[in-house]
Amino acid sequence: MRIKQKLLMASSLTIVLAVSFIVNAQTSKPEKTLQPPKLPERMRGSTCHGNLLTHAEVRRLAQLGINFLRINFTADDTKLQRKKIISSPETPLIHCKKSIQNLKATLAACKEYGISVMICCCAAEARPGKDASTKELDELGDRISRFWKAFATEFKNDKTIVAYDTYGEPNFDNIEAWNKQQEKAINAIRSVNPTMWLVIEPCPYGLASAYENFKPFGDPYVIYDVQFYDPHSYTHQGVHKLPEHLPQYQSEYLRGKLVYPGNLRMFPGSKTEYWDKEKLREQLRYVVEFQKKNQCRIMVGEFGVVRWAPGREKWIKNVLELFEEYGWDWAFHSLNSWNGWNPTFAPDDPETGEPDGYLETETFKELKAGWAKNKKR
Repeated sequence: MRIKQKLLMASSLTIVLAVSFIVNAQTSKPEKTLQPPKLPERMRGSTCHGNLLTHAEVRRLAQLGINFLRINFTADDTKLQRKKIISSPETPLIHCKKSIQNLKATLAACKEYGISVMICCCAAEARPGKDASTKELDELGDRISRFWKAFATEFKNDKTIVAYDTYGEPNFDNIEAWNKQQEKAINAIRSVNPTMWLVIEPCPYGLASAYENFKPFGDPYVIYDVQFYDPHSYTHQGVHKLPEHLPQYQSEYLRGKLVYPGNLRMFPGSKTEYWDKEKLREQLRYVVEFQKKNQCRIMVGEFGVVRWAPGREKWIKNVLELFEEYGWDWAFHSLNSWNGWNPTFAPDDPETGEPDGYLETETFKELKAGWAKNKKR
């Protein structure tokens, strides 16, 4: 009798446990898997220098069809950077308080108009020189990591930001040591936000040629960035002053003298070659190979040409055709800050910081045709 009672009790307990398991399985919610921010299918936009755009400026960008901005986040006063005033572990964002307030206003306007935002750590931290020692790079990496951890915490719940560019246009001789600092920055962001899209540029300057021996990082949520101003002597003609030791390249430092397509140098002192669309394609070959080998997303984080460069509309047309052919995201440089790059101004207009010159130039038409391909979010 006792044996039967024990068997009956055991059987009842088994039934109760089974029913409890089924009920719990039906009522408990599965844990959510963290997903990265949703990116537009293709990002076609513009760079933005400075952290504050007015509501009217953002509305104009949206009307042009722009669906994302690459904002070069700067400190409150760029003069501080030249004085080497830097953050500390206790106050990682002390040099950015006003800039953060301005950025929040810009983000609110971008949210209203459906424009995604990528933040680039461009001038938020003082930069050492090209020949920086390993120690100097370690110190820079520490500052960048502190900045990003604090910044990612501050903006963790902002859905308008879809990506962080860890460091804009790195240019250091010790590339191996610099890549370790990139890892630091990635780890700092991941400690706060494990799935935010990150944008990485190879050293030096994110040049297309830098992709020849570049190795991808192990993070699954990385977009790789290329900066494209090739040939540099053409796109930057008249931007810099002629160095005293290079008098033979005077024409490349004047405005309106170098024509595309045509015989041009990549940099003053480089060999002269004929530059046209196929030469531009050749310049991008290492990025294309990197993309195919690693099956990754590529962004042209900056590209542009000064408004007084003859043939600039053809250069813009050709590079956009290539970016579209390769399926790359792109951000034109630039519709704000110094108007030397701004295609809404005439070649001989005075230099200002105004965002709109109100001209429908051929270069501007090419860009508008590109932005028009964006889908409404």
